[in-house]
Amino acid sequence: MTRPLAAPAHPGVAYRPEIDGLRAVAVVPVILFHAGIGPFRGGFVGVDIFFVISGFLITSILMTDIAGGHYSIANFYEKRARRILPALFLMLATCLPFAWAWMLPDQWHDFAQSLTGVSLFASNIVFWQGSDYFAASSEYMPLLHTWSLAVEEQYYLFFPIFLAALWPLGPRRLLWLIAACAFASLLLSEWAWRHLPSANFYLAPTRVWELFAGSIAAIIVRNRGPRAHQGLAMAGLIGVAVSLFLFDETVPFPSVYALLPIAGVMAILIWGTAETWAGRILANRLLTSIGLISYSAYLWHQPLLTFARIRTLGQPPAGLMPALALASLGLGYLSWRYVERPFRGSSSRFDRRAIFTLSLAGLALFLAIGLWGSRTQAKQASLSAAQRQLAEYGQSKPAKLYAGPRHCYIGAAQSSGDFGTACGGSGDTVIWADSHGAALAPGLRALVPDIGQFTSAACPPLLGYADPARPGCTQINAFVLDHLRRHPPRQLILFAYWGNHPHDDIHGLLSNTLAELNRVGIRRITVIGSMPEFTPTLPQRLIATGATLDRPNRAFSSDSRTGPADRAVAAAAREHGARFVPLRGRLCRDDLCEALVASPKGLVPLVWDTSHLSEGGSLYLARRLTVEGALPLK
Repeated sequence: MTRPLAAPAHPGVAYRPEIDGLRAVAVVPVILFHAGIGPFRGGFVGVDIFFVISGFLITSILMTDIAGGHYSIANFYEKRARRILPALFLMLATCLPFAWAWMLPDQWHDFAQSLTGVSLFASNIVFWQGSDYFAASSEYMPLLHTWSLAVEEQYYLFFPIFLAALWPLGPRRLLWLIAACAFASLLLSEWAWRHLPSANFYLAPTRVWELFAGSIAAIIVRNRGPRAHQGLAMAGLIGVAVSLFLFDETVPFPSVYALLPIAGVMAILIWGTAETWAGRILANRLLTSIGLISYSAYLWHQPLLTFARIRTLGQPPAGLMPALALASLGLGYLSWRYVERPFRGSSSRFDRRAIFTLSLAGLALFLAIGLWGSRTQAKQASLSAAQRQLAEYGQSKPAKLYAGPRHCYIGAAQSSGDFGTACGGSGDTVIWADSHGAALAPGLRALVPDIGQFTSAACPPLLGYADPARPGCTQINAFVLDHLRRHPPRQLILFAYWGNHPHDDIHGLLSNTLAELNRVGIRRITVIGSMPEFTPTLPQRLIATGATLDRPNRAFSSDSRTGPADRAVAAAAREHGARFVPLRGRLCRDDLCEALVASPKGLVPLVWDTSHLSEGGSLYLARRLTVEGALPLK
């Protein structure tokens, strides 16, 4: 067994080096996952490991205080403030000048909103309302990782009072009551990932069962003591490893799938003592050293990676991300040594009054900056006139343009009943698509006013497609198919952002869809490939590269997501006699794609965000596809 590298977290709570080792097992995969470095496809599971550890330690500390008769809510919050806020404040303060210097107005606005959320211990709510954790856009959010801190902080607000109030019930009843609450939270999570996946990922009610799992382990250890068990401890470590290596973003999370790593961590906490193989593995010097600095390393990794992506426009040179992942550990050590430690322990020169005063002052300061930054136009005013003109495209709200006069585009919260009654058009040509097809529709309508259109947000034209984030999509596609059976068009166009979906799924679902359309009697089917994708957005990329609207321009666009998807789509189309029309081949030369294109209003960005056509871009592409014979509309 290695000697302890740190004092016990709390008097009366024995230091267990294997817990610091677990922290390292949590933080390293998270950092590598966010850096885009293998092999941890399930690196995001590291956050869940942290939750269980936090639940275990907080419950152990509170039970020791309550049982010893020196429980104090003020004392608990003082220690939490000492533990969390100094390093957090340093990270936030360091981010501010880089955010102001390097971020464009939209990015600065989002950063300021997240800063407000951090100051209110509610950043998970901010990100729930506007961010997909696994989307490419999340790579440009320096404070995205604070959502997990918010969940823990919300747990800290209610759990000490909850535990103190229920303590008189005795350990057995307390254990069963917490287990019942955990089970209720897990059931809610199982429902939510199917119906409210973003809320399920970010919000405390569907996450708290993971913290309660740690509480359950703490009660068991307090009642029976940590008991070594070779098999159960090793099984727990294997369960954690399997989750980190084999899970990916397609696994609903949290859900019953999370039971594997959560139960694994519980097994280690209960049975993985220093006498077990699992305990020895986790208690080795390297892991415990990383575990000690894990909190600060976690704080620093996301800003480092995000600002690198912003500065390099999503094209970091080879070796930069691994270097920054390593640098986050270095900064983590410095932050732990010179920021965390001076504020913690009996030797700190800051008393309780000073800690609370400084904490409230810091939170108020960052709250004020966040509110100012999210409501002022100061960042917009720092742009030149040409840059402001480009930035305005990023503010587009195109739903009405997509829908057209016949109301043929419906949002994510709508159903097939919200389609207009005349969306079938003349019956000659119909486009069935998601929002990317809806963005092409204005250009198609300009050429063929009576074209039919059935387009729906986040709902690709794939029969059998099911996505918890878009529960109405299956019914919408069934509605469109029924219409096509009753009114088969001469020509049908299918279009979607195929890169959003697993390639094997796309091929199978599209094959089934095309086979059904052939049975309906539609013989002329055109499948349009994915749009080029520009990160963080095309207007932001053009502003950052100094482009102006007085000459054509090309911009970098990776096909890492769209390329494999398009190959799957092309294969399915070929197998069923449909025509496949690739867009990258027309719009791009290698990785440089048309960015500013001609329109009746002059040069305009091809897309207004990452990949949705602007109004001018829609007309440009529709005309080009028609002229080149790829889409014979007339």
